[in-house]
Formats: sequence, C-alpha cells, structure tokens
Amino acid sequence: MYRYSFEFGSYYLHRDSTSQKIIFMSDSVAFAFDVGCGVMLKHGHPDLVLKWHTSTVQSLRQSENPIAIEMAKNYIVIVGKFDIEKMNKLLNNSTYAKSFLKEWFKENVN
Repeated sequence: MYRYSFEFGSYYLHRDSTSQKIIFMSDSVAFAFDVGCGVMLKHGHPDLVLKWHTSTVQSLRQSENPIAIEMAKNYIVIVGKFDIEKMNKLLNNSTYAKSFLKEWFKENVN
C-alpha cells in the first residue's frame, strides 16, 4: 500500500505506511481520473502521469472502437498541491474518488 507525506515543501510517495523508502519526491502531484465512472486511474509524479495520460488517450482515440473513443473523453489529469489526508484516502478508498472530484471541481472550475 502506498502513502504520501509532505515534508520540507515537497510530496514524498512511500511504498507503505511504515516504510521510509521513498519512491519519488516532487513539489506537486498528479492524479488521473475517469470522470465518467469516478475512478482514479493513476497517481504520482506529474511528468509521468501526464505522459501516461497522453499515450493512453491517444491510443484510445486511434482505436476503431467507439466505446474506447468515448472513454478517452472521460480521462483527465489534475496536477497540484493537495491535502495529504485526502491524497492518502484516494489511495486507500476506491469509492472516495467521486467525492474528491466533486469537491475539486467545485473549488477549481467555475
């Protein structure tokens, strides 16, 4: 199980709740979601998540499957600084993504 911590102005991703082993460190974090079904698809360093998103959406759009093309429209990435408790809740509670997205859109999209 992964967990985030915030120290010295940076986010750290750890392998589990007791490990001090750091997977990455960054000043911001990215989350990829399928807004159609309210599921978090990927999280981590913004560069890697954005690269994954671009590649995945491009592959879905290039397919000849109409369902895949529609799926691509629902994939989004949000990058920023987030509350640690909410970030860790996203990692540990698959049903929390819908609430997280609803709150994020309310605060950030007019």
